[in-house]
Amino acid sequence: MPRLMSPTTAPVTDPVAATPATATAPIPLESLMIESARLENLISAVADDEMASASTALLGLEFEDRLRRIDVALSAPTLDAESRALLWQQRVGLLREYAGVQGTSQWLATDGDTLDGALVATF
Repeated sequence: MPRLMSPTTAPVTDPVAATPATATAPIPLESLMIESARLENLISAVADDEMASASTALLGLEFEDRLRRIDVALSAPTLDAESRALLWQQRVGLLREYAGVQGTSQWLATDGDTLDGALVATF
């Protein structure tokens, strides 16, 4: 499956304590928020929950759970600007991965295939 691991995303085991995998120039927060919204719209548009296999649905739920954890961390009123930017970078990275899975699922569906088998969350 393409793009299941992106070199720019960090694991989201502890959203506040996590840091990006590579040190790059900071991306403006507004750009991250815009890309996040764009990716959410893309995922919503291509998601086909009625035709999803159980393993694909389970993987989607894992993505959504991780997004919720990031959103909870982002809602903390005492969050400093640097941590907020890191969380938004993680959110966008996770949404890119989720969009990749949804896109792959749709691409396979055009040939009558599905993302069956033992999918594992390794990110």
